[in-house]
Amino acid sequence: MKAFKTSKIIFKNVITVDFQKNKKLLVLVNFFSIVCFPLFYILFYYAAWLVGIINRNDQLFYYFFFKFLPFKYMIILLGILFFISFIHELIHGLFFYLVTKEKPIFGYKFLYAYAGAPQWFIKKKYFLMISLSPFVIISFIGITALFFVNINYLSVVLIPLAAHAAACFGDIWFSFTLINKPAETYINDSGIKATINF
Repeated sequence: MKAFKTSKIIFKNVITVDFQKNKKLLVLVNFFSIVCFPLFYILFYYAAWLVGIINRNDQLFYYFFFKFLPFKYMIILLGILFFISFIHELIHGLFFYLVTKEKPIFGYKFLYAYAGAPQWFIKKKYFLMISLSPFVIISFIGITALFFVNINYLSVVLIPLAAHAAACFGDIWFSFTLINKPAETYINDSGIKATINF
């Protein structure tokens, strides 16, 4: 069963992940997101070099600090980041719908948007697909876009691509917490709080 709406099952183990209440966890996830940004930037930069998009492998900081400075490109960059965050949640929502066949909820809390299916318990392997789909899809689109961008403006793609991948740290971390759980684990996700049930 991919998912069920209400449960008469009494789960022996219920783990609650609530970033609103667990401030320490929230700080840690945000800290590692910031740390991951330069790592993803370097990763995507050298991936572009390996496939021949960038001709030299010694201009990493040149692209980051110089090709990105003009004000008009900063405005474009901010617009891209906002657009990506919107698309990120739409992708979550699409995969919630594909699994549950019911419209998910969307919301905005403080500085982040979210999607959820608060009435549903979703099986682990399908929830992993929901959780990781924005990272995989947007990274693929971003890497593909590098082939079509003028070499002088690669940072307009590289920086949002790395920023999005880093912002996915919460999704990636949550997915890792599920790996060692039983196959018959079900996740209930309201968007701002999730429970892992097995």
